[in-house]
Amino acid sequence: EGTTKPKMDFTNTNRKLNMFGFSQEKLEMLLLPMAVGGKEALGSMGNDAALAVLSEKPRQVNDYFKQLFAQVTNPPIDPIREEIVMSLVCPVGPEQNLLAPNSPQHCERLVVRHPILTLEEMQTLKNKKFQRADGSVAFSTQVIDTTFAVGSGPDGMLQALERICDEAADAIQGGLGEEGVQGIVLSDQLAGPDRMALPSLVAVGAV
Repeated sequence: EGTTKPKMDFTNTNRKLNMFGFSQEKLEMLLLPMAVGGKEALGSMGNDAALAVLSEKPRQVNDYFKQLFAQVTNPPIDPIREEIVMSLVCPVGPEQNLLAPNSPQHCERLVVRHPILTLEEMQTLKNKKFQRADGSVAFSTQVIDTTFAVGSGPDGMLQALERICDEAADAIQGGLGEEGVQGIVLSDQLAGPDRMALPSLVAVGAV
């Protein structure tokens, strides 16, 4: 029997958009062209907005990273029109020694063909394990929560960051007599009225 997809819950859409920094400008100028036409929005090169560090308003972490000049690649970064020389395919997982003779362990990596995963692909990544012929696990993942209590303040954020790093290290290293996982999934799915999500740039950078 086919499984039915759960319906999208739009009751908290505005709350979540605000939580993750989506402004009206981003929705209309960036997301709308992609959703309607399947194309990336076109705009002028460069950004002359004021530096985030000089702003008196709260800014997102990624706003503090500013491109210093108009950098142009040759060939252009376009996996569709320049597919001969450019690809979005990304192998994920432990990389074996490239100078060692070829072995089955060299193939035990997850090949992601697109940087954006569907909900079904994400569930498969989190819940499935790839096993070898002898029954041992060749590829598995562990989900780590990247949220912290709203009322805990800056100290709660720092404690959450330390916890995330410790959990990631323990998951990769594994326990006594157990192999560690090959992938870490940093999840902010528990974010809500009582839980604030760490900026993904901060969480990934720390791990």
